[in-house]
Amino acid sequence: MLTYDEFVEKVNEAGFRSRFTNCIDSDIFKFGTGTSQVYTDDPETDAGKWGLRAAQEKKLAYGYFFNGTPGGFIAPHFYSIFVDAFKPRMTIEERYEAGKLGAYEWLVWNIFNLLDEPVE
Repeated sequence: MLTYDEFVEKVNEAGFRSRFTNCIDSDIFKFGTGTSQVYTDDPETDAGKWGLRAAQEKKLAYGYFFNGTPGGFIAPHFYSIFVDAFKPRMTIEERYEAGKLGAYEWLVWNIFNLLDEPVE
């Protein structure tokens, strides 16, 4: 059984995980099966709780990143690559100033930028 910390580590290693990405563990988010880790009510093993927890702890971005379907995770180091791959070739700042970047994407970008700032 995969734990929360192992999951975060694997998503960081891969860069992202969509609902349809089975490279981490194809059974982990299956519903109605004996192998499901959803609804165990244990924050360490209940995969249904990991999205919100990872976002709150600023370990992963979680949301509707892949064609509007829930369950997408993006590692902080992969976020700029992800945005660049799916958006026009402008910097995040240029896109925000031009009104071509949503408030949610701008907020996530700034959260990840704060993680890179040195602590004094």
